[in-house]
Amino acid sequence: LSISRTGIYSFVLGRTGSTTDSLVPIKIVQLGEPATLTCALPSNKQLSTLEVHWYKQSIGDELKLISTLYGTTPPQYGQEIVRSRYDACNKKTFSNLTILKTVQEDEGIYHCGIIEWLNPEWSGTYLLVKGNTQRAETDGHVSYVALNFSERKSRSTRKRDFAEDSVYSQVKS
Repeated sequence: LSISRTGIYSFVLGRTGSTTDSLVPIKIVQLGEPATLTCALPSNKQLSTLEVHWYKQSIGDELKLISTLYGTTPPQYGQEIVRSRYDACNKKTFSNLTILKTVQEDEGIYHCGIIEWLNPEWSGTYLLVKGNTQRAETDGHVSYVALNFSERKSRSTRKRDFAEDSVYSQVKS
């Protein structure tokens, strides 16, 4: 079994319900260089009311929390994260996650989750790290990545405890 970077990546996040498809941009960075991922924040919301979560997902792995930002307060980092490798911040109209010096293991999909009360919004970027690698490659090109996220419909403003979401992936070549 060999892993190729080309193909259509399809992801489903969440429980049952309606889904939406979206294309995910590809960001290419040289090994050892910094990489900044950007997530647009809703223009009609106050920054102080937003909670932004950055996650990373490698092929075949589950989501790993990198950081959580509440408004403009300093970021909180996930337990498995080496904090000195990252910088995360929210500005008025966007949130940035910067990997200060990329390594091959940084390659994967980075998810940005924006939460205001019970209405999460998700976006993602595939980070492609180019440089010396020992992985099997075909032509080295990725056309696009398609994410399929479920939409949660809020029925009330009462806070509820939800079970952890699951992410399933399938690669087609």
